[in-house]
Amino acid sequence: MRTKRFVIALCVLFLATPMAISAPVDVSETIRESGVDISASTVVIRRVSDGQTWISNRQRAAERFIPASTSKIPHTIVALETGVSSFDTVFEWDGKRRFLDSWNMDQTLATAYQRSAVWVFQDIADAVGHAQMAHWIQRLEYGNRNIGDATRLTTYWLQGPLKISALEQIDFLERLVSDKLSVSPGTVDKAREIMRADSGPDWSLYAKTGWGLRVDEPDIGWYVGWLEQNEPVPEIYIFAFNLDMASSQDRHRREQTVRHILADIGVLAAEAP
Repeated sequence: MRTKRFVIALCVLFLATPMAISAPVDVSETIRESGVDISASTVVIRRVSDGQTWISNRQRAAERFIPASTSKIPHTIVALETGVSSFDTVFEWDGKRRFLDSWNMDQTLATAYQRSAVWVFQDIADAVGHAQMAHWIQRLEYGNRNIGDATRLTTYWLQGPLKISALEQIDFLERLVSDKLSVSPGTVDKAREIMRADSGPDWSLYAKTGWGLRVDEPDIGWYVGWLEQNEPVPEIYIFAFNLDMASSQDRHRREQTVRHILADIGVLAAEAP
């Protein structure tokens, strides 16, 4: 219900506002201030009410990369919509030691999302099945919509063939926040609750990181999501950021860079140094 009320408020604001969309604003200097190589990264931020866009490296914004764990956003929606998982479903750990200690325990859908527990989403993909997962990725219009054959069912978002650009991430998330994904309102509400990463007195941040391993080139890093701003007027800012992670510091720069840009354009308070 909250999602629909928020969207209705945005529609009222949109109808009362002249339809004059300014040219995209280049935020390359802010990217540079964050310590990120402009040529090896891109960011796109879109204000939902009027389409105003902030961007860097427009050519790369249209380039597709493996989504890695950002695919847990559509996977969460599919799990909830198909009934493979409820909000409270417990996925029992099989006892195998994996990459992170936080993965090596029982998980709920929410903890698996927050901890990026790959094995849970591989179990979900198995339970959904290849035909249905292919159907849902197509239905959600996610990236190139290609999950490959059945042998790729548990790796297609980690190794390909599924790929997505920053611009396509933005379009997918805009359909999500605007209730245009052709899924039930209950699924969207639960997915939003799982996705909430941070909040303040008049704002909420929904997001997902991604880290894709690549051979003979730097890994790909992602941070995608949206900021809901309640004051002074209701507004949503969708963001998608990716970069080549050339050093260990780059994994921290994913979220930090987006927050820096949101603060720079005046929609999120700057973090204390």
